[in-house]
Amino acid sequence: MRRTLLSRIIPVFFGIAALTSRALSDGSADTENFHPRTRVAISGERWTINGEPVAGGSQAEGLLMNVRMVNAAFEDAKRPDFDAAANTAAFVARIPDYAASGITAFTISLQGGFPGYEGAVNSAFLPDGSLNESYLERVRQVIE
Repeated sequence: MRRTLLSRIIPVFFGIAALTSRALSDGSADTENFHPRTRVAISGERWTINGEPVAGGSQAEGLLMNVRMVNAAFEDAKRPDFDAAANTAAFVARIPDYAASGITAFTISLQGGFPGYEGAVNSAFLPDGSLNESYLERVRQVIE
């Protein structure tokens, strides 16, 4: 049951991420003409990317090693001195280091976690429910 559920959820998640990336980059979400370059799947009990086991040849072969990086696109609307773009750029610059360590996925968020101090206003959602374009641009940078 779990494998069946995961095999349905994960491709949808990655499809949404890919469509979001495209929509953020060009303002459209044309699903009819979308052609993914990366195919994530489960084969038996192992994760594959483009048909190859994740982390092939290592102890983590077939495992989707994930790190929670919900503050990768963090901003604090109450602190104009905080450089959200530099924060995201610093994270993106370290992605190769994570990949070299066997990390193949990141959890990011539109409402990041605790930044180490109380009272941060960190959300991609504006008071009217629309999305903050600069926040989405940082999310796009992480996804791409």
